Amino acid sequence: MAFFLEGICEGLNKEFNTSILVSGAVQAAVADGFDFRARGMVHVKGRAAGGDLWELVGGKQA
Repeated sequence: MAFFLEGICEGLNKEFNTSILVSGAVQAAVADGFDFRARGMVHVKGRAAGGDLWELVGGKQA
C-alpha cells in the first residue's frame, strides 16, 4: 500500500499546496532525520484502506 500511496502524493501536493508529501510508512522510516507535519488521512479509490499523509517541513539539526 505504501508504494501505491507514494504514487499519488505528487498529485496531492497541488491540492494541499505543499512541496513534499509522504505516506506514514516513509515518515516513520526517516523521522529521525526530518521534521514532518501531519496532513490527515487520504482515502484511495478502489482500496479498502486509506493512509496518513505527512508534509516534509525540514531537516532536523544535528
